Order: sequence, then C-alpha cells, then structure tokens
Amino acid sequence: MSLRRIWTHHRTLIISLAGCLIAYIAWILYTGFIDDDAFITFRFASNLAAGHGFIYNPGERILGTSTPFFALLMALWHLIWPDPVPGAVLLDLLAVLGTIILTYIALQETKLSTAQCTFAMLMLAISPRLLYLNMAGMETPWCLLFIAASWLTYRRKRWALTGVLLGGLLWVRLDMLLWVIILAIGAILQDRRSWRAAIPLAVGVYLPWLAFSWLYFGSPIPLAVTAKYWAYFVHGSAVPSAFIEPPLATLLTRLEPLGVVLVRINPMAVRDPSQPWNTILNVLLIVLLVIAIRFSLQKRILREITIFGVLETARLLFFQQTFFDRYFAPVLWSACILIGIALGSLWETSGSVRVTRKLQGLIPIVVLLLSAPVALANAAELRDLHRYRNQGALKPIGLWLRANLPINARVQLEPLGYVGYYSERIMLDEVGLVTPEVVELKKQGITQPLPMISTLSPDAFVIHCDDAAGIEGAAAWQAENLGHEYRFAVRFDPLGFSTGSDLLKANKPLARASCYEVWLIHR
Repeated sequence: MSLRRIWTHHRTLIISLAGCLIAYIAWILYTGFIDDDAFITFRFASNLAAGHGFIYNPGERILGTSTPFFALLMALWHLIWPDPVPGAVLLDLLAVLGTIILTYIALQETKLSTAQCTFAMLMLAISPRLLYLNMAGMETPWCLLFIAASWLTYRRKRWALTGVLLGGLLWVRLDMLLWVIILAIGAILQDRRSWRAAIPLAVGVYLPWLAFSWLYFGSPIPLAVTAKYWAYFVHGSAVPSAFIEPPLATLLTRLEPLGVVLVRINPMAVRDPSQPWNTILNVLLIVLLVIAIRFSLQKRILREITIFGVLETARLLFFQQTFFDRYFAPVLWSACILIGIALGSLWETSGSVRVTRKLQGLIPIVVLLLSAPVALANAAELRDLHRYRNQGALKPIGLWLRANLPINARVQLEPLGYVGYYSERIMLDEVGLVTPEVVELKKQGITQPLPMISTLSPDAFVIHCDDAAGIEGAAAWQAENLGHEYRFAVRFDPLGFSTGSDLLKANKPLARASCYEVWLIHR
C-alpha cells in the first residue's frame, strides 16, 4: 500500500499517534514526574531482579504491590539497566501507543462516522488528565492496553484470545474484575458456547499468580487493600461508617465526593478539584456524556464500555474509593471515547443553518481549545511537585538514610516510595502497605504517627515538619509518650516551610508537603 493510500485510509490514527507522541514527550521533558507509589513497585522489581525474592523488606513475604505484571516487567528492566525511571517511561509510552492503535481499530469496526472516530481518538491522545495518569510511571497504561485489546477481540468474537487477555488484565490489576465480568456475560449472551473457551482461559491465565501468591504470601489479596480499608473507613469497625448511618445520611455520604468524581473522569479537568475552571468543564462533561450515552444506547454500539463506565464509577463512589486519580483511569478511557463521539456528533450537526446547530458545533472547538491551558496547568503543578517534594525532599531523605543508618535499621514513615527505594532500609509505613503491624494498630483505632512510634519502636522516623513540633520537648516527655528518647537529625525543606520564605507564600500546601524531618533513636 502506498504512503498516500495509508494516509488516506488511516489519517485519524496517524494524527492521533503523532499528537500523542509530541504531547507525551513534551510532558516527560517538562515535568519529569514519577509518582511516589511507583517506587514501591520498583523496589519489589529490584529485589526480584537481585534474587532476593518477590519482597519489599528483606525476609518479609508481604504482597505490597497490586500489579504483579508491571513488577515483573520492571524486574526484567532492572536486569538491563539499574535506573527504573527510563524503563517505566519507555514501557508506559509503548503501552499508550498500543492502546491508541487497538482502540482505533475497534472504533473503526463499530461503523462510527469519521468525525466521531476522529474526536474520540483525539480525546484519547491529548487528554491532559489521561496524559498525567499514563506518565506517572505506574501500571495504568498497561491496564488500558489490556482493556482495549480485550475489547477488540471481544467485538471480533475471538473468544479464546479474549479469555487470555482478560486473565492477563487481572495480572495487571485485580480490581478490573468488573470489566472481566461484563465481557464474560456479553460473550455468553452472544454465543452460549463461548464460555467454554473464554472463561476457562481467563481463569487459567490468572491461576498461576493466584496459586503463587497464596503459597508465597499467604493470600492473593494485596495488603494495600486491607490497609486502605482501615485507613479510610471507621477505625476498628468491620463496615464503612456510611453503612451504619440513617438512610438519608448514607445517601449524602455517597454523593459528597460526586464533584471530585466528575473531575476524576473529566478528560479536560485540572487536577485540583477546587479550581473554578472545573465547574465549567464538569457542566460540559455532563452534557457530552448524556449525548454519548443516548447515542450508544440508541445505536446499540459501545454498550460494553458504556455499562463499564457507569458501573465502575458507581462502585468507586459507593465504596468511597475516590481518593486516588489512578483508580479512575479505566473509566477515563471509556469517558474519552464517549465524549469524543458526542463531540463528533455535534460537529456533524453544525452544518445546519439553524443558530442552535451552529452553537452546537462550537462546543467541540471550545473543548479542544481548553486542552492546552489545562495541560499546561497540570504540567506546571506536577513539575513543581516533582522538583520540590520528590527530588527536593523524598529522594534526598532516602539517600541520607542509606548513608547514615545500618542496613538493618527500621524506619517509620508515610511516603514509602522514593524514600524506601533509595534508602534500601527496612520500612514501617504508616499506611500499612507493607507493614501488617500498622494495619493491626489501625484496627485498634491508632492512626496517627506519634502513637505508632511507641508501639513499632523504629530506629528512625520521617515526619512532616509541623507534625514534629510536638516532640521538641524534654527527653522525659518523649520517653513517656513515644516509649523511647529520639533526637532530631536533619530537616529537608526545599521551599522554606519552617522558615517562612517567599517560596512558602507562593505555594504553602506544596511547601508543607515537601518539608520533612528525620529523627533518630538515642543509642
């Protein structure tokens, strides 16, 4: 096929891939941002590559990562290159490009119009929010790649391959079980014999990890799931607080984070839910989603991603899992497609002479024009977060601990990623992601860092500068309240939070988030 014919037939895909590459490379070079949680998986990967086993802390078989697939990928990278960041960026970018290609092929086979397909692909390629989630150094783009691949094979009724991909998806993230169930039910409704191929293969692909994790860790459920349950629900209760409130209070509790959810699933939203721009963007989001869902139900296409988007959002909202952006990445993928289809539909109706139709045609242009300032705002925020918190505090803390503490030292802290990876010391994290003792403390209602110290007795602890104000007193006070006597060792404060610098006045929340102190026990 000649280059002209390739351009004619696949112009939308070529433009989307080019736009994606430009946007993502510019994002990487400008922000350099890698999420703190990514380094938790990196430490599992480095230990595995070094032959220490699938562990975080030496000798502790605790499942502290929710993505064994990505941990294995990064372990392979560690065998090639010691720095995990280039590998994570490269692997994630390859997954992003693969997702765009597979989604494009699937959309082409749904018989959408050229405008609808084009806008859907553009939303996937240049969404500021999806760009941030995909380039945070985590498993998110691989999750989307497996979803897009399984959706394509499902639409082609390639049941065996669909089953293999769905099993692989569970290796990437177990919480994608809803997508597996939706496609499994759809396959059975289309072909009652399909389950003989798809479902057993999905189970068979995931079964090796299930068996290994049960034998190696004692449970296939990551400790992070249990830890976050106790971190965000009632301390010491077996059920979320909203379940035991009156019906009206329960409803209000569920609806309270709805504004945050709208920001999470809005491809064009600014990261900070409190920004006024998000109100306008959320109104546009609701209008476009209503148009897209109506179109999807009328034409009886895209039903799988529509149903998944609605049910997955409802699940995250109902179980109060609205605190992390990345939980919404699969919903965001479906939202990009649906919103793009709505934009394409509005674009097609703008050819009428009626004024209302012309106004409809302006909506796609307005939405796309908003993407540039939103992307810049997100990029500037994450660049500063990476520069001051990640590179200015967390990584230096890890390097300082490695240089000043013995190899078997136990360190209590909350930001587990950078510090844990670069320190190579035993971590006692205050969330409980890799520390079962912390989960037990939370069941007893002990959730604050200072009371934990008296029970865990770490050799050192890392604490926010303002939280450390309460331990500046006499050794007798420390011995009574912490169980041991600790001394201040070093402070990392790149924005002058403790001194009230001009940088602090410009961004006080970031200054606070970047200010940490390290305290050591007296020997």
